[in-house]
Amino acid sequence: WSKEEMPSEGAAPFDETVIAYFKTIALGFENGNGTEVTRRWQSDVRIYLAGSVDAGIRQKVAQTLQGLNELIEININLSIVEDSTASNVYAYFGTANAYEQLFNDDLGNNAGYFTVFWSGDVINKARIFVAANGLTDAQETSLILEEFTQIMGLGKDAPIYSNSIFYETPSDPGFATEYSERDRAIINLLYRPEMSVGLDAFTVDNRLRIMLDEG
Repeated sequence: WSKEEMPSEGAAPFDETVIAYFKTIALGFENGNGTEVTRRWQSDVRIYLAGSVDAGIRQKVAQTLQGLNELIEININLSIVEDSTASNVYAYFGTANAYEQLFNDDLGNNAGYFTVFWSGDVINKARIFVAANGLTDAQETSLILEEFTQIMGLGKDAPIYSNSIFYETPSDPGFATEYSERDRAIINLLYRPEMSVGLDAFTVDNRLRIMLDEG
């Protein structure tokens, strides 16, 4: 895998390719039958880490949350909490069998998996699975980055840009270890004050073009 472009600090450039990519990634989710509209968190995201969590995993999660917090412009914050009862995201690191005993999710052969819940298209709860063994360090980094990003409302993969955290094909799961410029742009756009939940492809296209014109 080779990167087509390097990420930079702050929000990425905003252009027509970003509008198209936003509509590909940010409307609906990979699984389930949710309508294809924008959804996001509008309150703090409090994450409990469960299972086989070592210092390396904790650090990778913390770095991912820091990166997301830097891109989010509405008044919410992502953090790790030490009490599961205070959390609204349960992130489990371990075996698929152990996770499936906790929750009624069919992981299939996935080493990473997420489920989100919402009310009125506002996400209010999520859970994440990441395999705690059998992965290289880069694969673990990539899965943590992808799953924690996808629960934010960026719920689909696409075989378009090989340097994107959302890249996946039937023969190539991707495993990017950092955001591309387009990734950073669509995360930022979903979490700007000008964006709303419940927008379909036509409406969100108009909204994004207004945002693009306004700079």
